[in-house]
Amino acid sequence: MNSILNQYQNEQEYLETIAAYDRILSLNPGNINALNNKGNTLQNLADLYLELSQYSESQKLYLQAIATYDHILSLIPNRISVLNNKGNALQNLADIYLELLQYIEAQKFYIQAIGAYDHTLSLGSDNIYTINNKGLALKSLADLYTRLSQYSEAQKLYIEAISAYDQVLCLDPNNIYALNNKGNGLLCLGHLLKNLFQHQEALQCYQAALTAFNHSDAIAPNDEYIQSLREQTQQLLKTYF
Repeated sequence: MNSILNQYQNEQEYLETIAAYDRILSLNPGNINALNNKGNTLQNLADLYLELSQYSESQKLYLQAIATYDHILSLIPNRISVLNNKGNALQNLADIYLELLQYIEAQKFYIQAIGAYDHTLSLGSDNIYTINNKGLALKSLADLYTRLSQYSEAQKLYIEAISAYDQVLCLDPNNIYALNNKGNGLLCLGHLLKNLFQHQEALQCYQAALTAFNHSDAIAPNDEYIQSLREQTQQLLKTYF
């Protein structure tokens, strides 16, 4: 009951905040701070609806947030924080379309998200958050291509995703998120290669995934999620090979 009440209160607060920014923007349409804050609030509300599986409402709000970020970028084209936020909104929107099995739309928005992250990185940013999110978008697009039996494209994208996680680990060798994401990416690539009867290459991927999870486990030995990933990979290596 308390959870439902909190969600309702959050929803009302977000709606009131958006209305407040709209009043500011009606007087000063080019107010960058108001535009940025409105975009972020729209995205926060979209995230809330996504948690509640209210996909239609969430989709509309992500699109509004993206339009708001695009407005800012038309005024300040290379604002890194806005490009990152736009990329996140595009990626979340793509995830919804993937969940709804609307593959063409999911593909379009994943590609746009990757483009937003690439734009950010082209500006000389070594933002770990951006690189990691680019890796996640690449992996999600690879998963989509795997569903569509476009195996060659999927393989390339898994490799690009793993490369992105390696970039993060060059900057921060003990970044658990990148280690886990790299391990998951290697598992997916291994499954793909196994299904293509490339067993030696699949084995190498599974072994590399276990190395990543072992590293994570050494950093956070009591993390149940990491332990589960590690144990699943160990079992996979024992049973299949």
